[in-house]
Amino acid sequence: MLDTRNKILDAARAAEIVNAGATVVVAYFDPLIAWHSRWLAMFKKPDRPLLVVIADPDRAILPNAARRELVAGLRIVDYVAEFTPELVAASKGAHRLESQDRELFADLLKLVHQRNQGVAAPAN
Repeated sequence: MLDTRNKILDAARAAEIVNAGATVVVAYFDPLIAWHSRWLAMFKKPDRPLLVVIADPDRAILPNAARRELVAGLRIVDYVAEFTPELVAASKGAHRLESQDRELFADLLKLVHQRNQGVAAPAN
């Protein structure tokens, strides 16, 4: 079992990790889907910790704390923190993925509505 208790950081500790050279990814992860894991793997560098900052979308499905716990459960992720403007400002090279997350969520909603209406999902 993966122990995530030391992976979820407060803003001050997260800022220290950023200043030490972590790779930072900012996204919603609402909901967390397999695509997020593949995405994060692209940003992971062998010699640098991966810090994921959980931002809040409009009308989130899951609370931020729940999303932090879920993302911390991913082996590829070294640290997780809640979004603060100061933390993200300190993360000058952060990978901001909120717009992609919005698109993923919209696509997921369409798929759910189609399935509820009995429409077959498009082939990939």
